Parts: sequence; C-alpha cells; structure tokens
Amino acid sequence: MLLLVFVPVRAVETEYSAVPLGELMRYKVVRGHVAGAACWARFDDEGMDKTGFDTLSIESNGALPDEQQAAACGFLEGFVTQRRIWQAYSAHNSTLSSYARSWLGMNAQWMAQMVANNPGSLFWQHVHLVDVQMEGLWRGYMAAEPPEAEQLSFEAFQVMSFDDDLDTIDQTRCPPAFGRMDGGQLLQHMVVREHCSALVRLLPDRSDVVVAHN
Repeated sequence: MLLLVFVPVRAVETEYSAVPLGELMRYKVVRGHVAGAACWARFDDEGMDKTGFDTLSIESNGALPDEQQAAACGFLEGFVTQRRIWQAYSAHNSTLSSYARSWLGMNAQWMAQMVANNPGSLFWQHVHLVDVQMEGLWRGYMAAEPPEAEQLSFEAFQVMSFDDDLDTIDQTRCPPAFGRMDGGQLLQHMVVREHCSALVRLLPDRSDVVVAHN
C-alpha cells in the first residue's frame, strides 16, 4: 500500500513597489510597500522549488492614468520575475523567420494606426494598454541588470508572447495541403501544429480575472 501525505507549504512573499521617476517607462523598484507608488507586487520566487508554482500578485495605483498603471505594472513584473523569464526563454524553441519578423513589424504599425484612428474606442484603448504593459515588462526585465548572456531584445519578448501563433503566421505563406494528407499525416499535423484552448473569466463581483489553459 502506498500512502501519500500532502503537507501544505505557506508561500513566503516579498513585497515590491515601483516608484515613478518622471517618465512613463522609468521606475525605481524598492522592497516593501511605498505609499504613492505606481504599482505594488507580492512575489514568492521560491515557490517553484517548493510547490511547483511561483505566486505573483500585482496591484496598480488607480489614482494614476491608465497608461502609467500599465507601464508601471509591466515594469515591476519584468523586474521581479527576471530570473523566471530567462528560464522560460531558455526553454523556448520558437525561431523567428524573416516572414514572421516582417509580419510582427507590420502588425505593430497597424495596431498603432488603429489606436490613433480610434481615440474613443475602449477596445483599441485596451489594445494600446496591453502594448504599453508589454514594453514595460521588457524594460523592467532589462532594468534588473541581468548578466550579458541573459539580456534579451524586445523582439525576444514578442516571440515568447506569440509562441505557437508564429507557426500559424508562417503557414499563411505556405498553407498545409490537407487534401493530400492521409489519416496519419493529419493526426501528426494536429499534434505538432494545432493550438491549445484558453478561458478568461471576469468574476461577477469584478474582484479578479481567472485564466485557465489546457
């Protein structure tokens, strides 16, 4: 008989604050809760070794403009999770073809144009804020002063973010010939090329967003 005993392990979180330095993408990260900071984070960076999961909680300063909240929280997340981001990148196998690189550039220009052309659209404002947070994430990562071998370009962050979508983008240049595939080839294509599913749910009391991935 095999007896399994589960012992709960309490997360040991460290609190951090992102203090604005006068520009949208410049912040000083300090330990502890600083009143008036642009963003606060609680991070347990030893959770992976204890439970298999790190825990990160981010809270922005709602008194500041949305754009600054997005930039600051992206910056703070990139700063405190630099080691984990590098580990994820190191395990990453995606390569960026010249076609996909060109697409990323055109897509970024198109999104910026749509944001500029639709100043009253909540949808495009949210797209802009996600883009700002992404840049903040990269700048925070670099502000953590990783070793030279661990320094990453903004394009590297884009590749990690798009991940398997880059395969789909490349397929638009040379679509799979499904009509000439047998059953085994179709199954192999599904295993290698098809995507996962994700669920995003805003709780009824709007207190949190729950994200699940299969």
